[in-house]
Amino acid sequence: MTTRRIYKEKKSQVTIFILLGVVLLFVFIFMLYQTNIAPEDPSLIGKDALPVKTFVDSCLERIGIEATHKLTEFGGNVNELVFDKIPTLRQMENNLSNYINGNIDDCLNDFEEFKSQGFVITAKRHEVKTSINEQDVTFLLKLPVEVKKSGKPENLKEFHFQYYGVNIPYLKEIAIGILKDPELLDRNWLRNEIEGKEIIINTTSYDGFNAYSLRTKKVWFNFGKRVG
Repeated sequence: MTTRRIYKEKKSQVTIFILLGVVLLFVFIFMLYQTNIAPEDPSLIGKDALPVKTFVDSCLERIGIEATHKLTEFGGNVNELVFDKIPTLRQMENNLSNYINGNIDDCLNDFEEFKSQGFVITAKRHEVKTSINEQDVTFLLKLPVEVKKSGKPENLKEFHFQYYGVNIPYLKEIAIGILKDPELLDRNWLRNEIEGKEIIINTTSYDGFNAYSLRTKKVWFNFGKRVG
């Protein structure tokens, strides 16, 4: 009887530890979400820091849209069109992040607009994380900023922008299919595939290349193939 009781007590303790571990795991995941993904609640931002946050958000939006359009213009790259090849989504995300990291400082202009109004602003090094999803591109800008004007210093850490209505994964798959077999353009399945999705395909041939463009409401996804 004593052995059974000890066994049951140990089993109960193990169960309690397992449940405690599950609870701690959910707490950790929730804190990670709040720290890395969830946007800051504007109602919790002080009156001095709020215009600075709005300004950085607007810069991230402008450069994010610019980067997305360049990415689709050059078939997944941001500088030039590479024929016969479409980058992976991870490579595209890195291309977008690198573009924003390299260009957003011009928009922020070291916060001179606010410093001329008496703000004291200290900003640290920024980092961008991009996520390409089925119906949007999401940008997370990690930029620690300390803002001070009329009261005690206020701190901002992260800024977010979601560019909705851009389905890059879908356009990428169509482009890869056409590069593998250009005759797909003449087949009904492709027309049925894009029917109702408001996608227009344009084709141009010149100097040993076929250039293609998948045109949507917001972007043109361009790519090309060497021929001959």
